[in-house]
Amino acid sequence: MFYFYFDTRDPHKTTYKGLILSLLANIGTHKNYDQSELHSLYEKKQQGQHQIPSKDMKIVVLNILGKCVSFVTYIVIDALDECQREEKEEVVAFLKELLLIHNVSLFVTCRNPPFLEGIENQCLEIPLQQEEVMKDIMIHIDEAIRKPQSPFAGLENKIKDALVNGANGQ
Repeated sequence: MFYFYFDTRDPHKTTYKGLILSLLANIGTHKNYDQSELHSLYEKKQQGQHQIPSKDMKIVVLNILGKCVSFVTYIVIDALDECQREEKEEVVAFLKELLLIHNVSLFVTCRNPPFLEGIENQCLEIPLQQEEVMKDIMIHIDEAIRKPQSPFAGLENKIKDALVNGANGQ
């Protein structure tokens, strides 16, 4: 299983290239995957002396995944809607390519369904209604603040109010 989070606090983690680099680093160096293509790419670029284009890295990621037939690879991409708008099409095109590999299962979270245009028919949408999310948040808060000798003793209601009203479904 591999995970990537489009994190707006890190400019490298909101880009298509950041996604590709992360997957290449994790998949290409994992002991259960054929690393020969990664080594070949490294050699072609004179041991890192030249920057590798995203398209070359993408090809290596897809080839490594395509060669692995003995198990399923799970890829989780979190907060897709946080990727840079101008790179949306490139990211969605890459997701489409991943979906063509028979042994890859892709899980994507996104608060903006139009972001998934072009792959929506291959997606299972699980809407998070505010009411359901609030119930889950309340259960978690209750568990966290009811521990013996909690440093939050006496503040439970203020904490619940601040977290539930400030959560906005997250």
